[in-house]
Amino acid sequence: MRYYRWMKAGRRSALLVTGCLLTGIWLTGCGSGSGSAFPPFQSLIYVDDEGTLYTSLVEAYDPADTSYDVQELSQMAKQEAESYTGVTLSDCTMEDGMARVIYQYSDGEALVQFTKETQDEANQVDSITAMTVMEGLAARTAQDGVWTDARKGQKVEREKIMRQNKLHMVAIDGEATIQTEGAIRYYSGEVNLADTNVAEVKGQAYLIYR
Repeated sequence: MRYYRWMKAGRRSALLVTGCLLTGIWLTGCGSGSGSAFPPFQSLIYVDDEGTLYTSLVEAYDPADTSYDVQELSQMAKQEAESYTGVTLSDCTMEDGMARVIYQYSDGEALVQFTKETQDEANQVDSITAMTVMEGLAARTAQDGVWTDARKGQKVEREKIMRQNKLHMVAIDGEATIQTEGAIRYYSGEVNLADTNVAEVKGQAYLIYR
């Protein structure tokens, strides 16, 4: 597992273990569905309306303990990102008992490599690609998929999906929580909608969002 070192006051030190919480203590719950919060409040993969990919790592801490140093955490996270091509540190905060590190990626390949090699198990997928609906439907797997209207919970014909040329698509192969900037309108594959903008996916899945 990889670690970020938080420097305590004086010469003491503490560890923010980015791997230990991956066993099941990562924060969950993303809000009331009134919008897509960014930065996210849980560990997940975020995709904006321009197709830019992010990952968030979130851990609770005791706000009464003033020994943690956000600058040290930020420096360590930045150095980690700089070791890889196509990865940058987007945000690093410690507020209201929640520590959060956000990475931004040039593409899905950079995300897959970084999360795998840094053992970010919360955000590991085999592949992820953000694209337009028409680009996504050019893939045979998307063509053959069964599509569901996220708002109505009803199956929809592929012809209706083809008319959504102003919407965005993200294709995922793997198990992860995905948050989109716009509301999810349609999906295909093993998808559980946790919120209007948040989906838990397994295997090969497609999300179409505003």
